[in-house]
Amino acid sequence: MKAECFQWVRADPAVDEFSRPDPKRRAAEEISDVLVYLLRLADVLEIDIAKAVTEKMEDSRRRFATDEFQGVAPFKL
Repeated sequence: MKAECFQWVRADPAVDEFSRPDPKRRAAEEISDVLVYLLRLADVLEIDIAKAVTEKMEDSRRRFATDEFQGVAPFKL
């Protein structure tokens, strides 16, 4: 199973589909593969993940104030 299997699945059907044991196991394997890859990449590039996530969340809070965007996607597909 590849990450693109999840990319275009709507949330409600995805919850149903990936709640079943076999798809859930395959999803866990894919998520684990991606996480290990990203952790290794951060290590090689000497990126402090905790700091990067904190900075990203702070930036998102500034750019997407909840009183303006709560419940609304800020872009159209």
